[in-house]
Amino acid sequence: MIRPWLLLARRRLIAAFVVSFFFALFMHVWVSGESLTDMGIFWHHFCGCPVDPTDFQVLLNFPVTAGLVGFFMGLSLKGSNALSSSSNTLFLLTRPVSRASVLLAPLAVATAAVAVFPLLGWLLLLGWLRLVHAPSLLHLLAILQRLPAAAALGPHPRLFDLLSAIEFPRRYLASIALGLCGYTLTASQRWLMTSPNHKLRALGILPNLIGVLSLVRGPAKRISNAIFMVSGHNGPLNYAPSNLSIALHFVFAAAIVFGCWRLLRKVEIQNS
Repeated sequence: MIRPWLLLARRRLIAAFVVSFFFALFMHVWVSGESLTDMGIFWHHFCGCPVDPTDFQVLLNFPVTAGLVGFFMGLSLKGSNALSSSSNTLFLLTRPVSRASVLLAPLAVATAAVAVFPLLGWLLLLGWLRLVHAPSLLHLLAILQRLPAAAALGPHPRLFDLLSAIEFPRRYLASIALGLCGYTLTASQRWLMTSPNHKLRALGILPNLIGVLSLVRGPAKRISNAIFMVSGHNGPLNYAPSNLSIALHFVFAAAIVFGCWRLLRKVEIQNS
């Protein structure tokens, strides 16, 4: 029963992959190029720029990329206005599928996109750089070796040892957690629009508020960093999302899914 939801989400899947791949390219240009128009770093040219300690966090900004993928996957199925979106959402309830399928099948598609696309974008980039023997590939390694645990592996570390040294599994799990939060927040808006409760409809602006929060400074900026699980501009080099933070993000996403299931049940009864 996943195939129909894949067809419905095909445009969002394409957009999510393009965003993931673009961010991998953009981050590589940011940390390795002389300017944002320095395309030679993907082939033979490299400026020889010294390693900047802040580039380490930029390079491992997986959670933010996965959050964007989750946002794209949670966009409305059809329609650009609230009335059209609500009508298409209610139409799903007339189909011979269970409430669990209506909620969990798109969630499964989004989870796969969040888990695969950000990593796939980087794998394609690194594979290309290795294929053409781009000198900027060594610069990426030098950035990762700014972390003492990675530097201790020597000049030619094995891939799995390097990933372990930079705590990649934890960062990768954090990216999935943030991506699921981004998806559930965005996808929940179309379910909230079907509710007769005006207070629940007002919760539809929550994703927009979180987006605004990420742009402000001061104490709110620390809250934003905690939400997006990043260290911030002057954060420690060895920062990695905590297990508690990752668990709370998964709990938050699960709570939204459960709340939407309860709301969907009430809406289905009212329209039956």
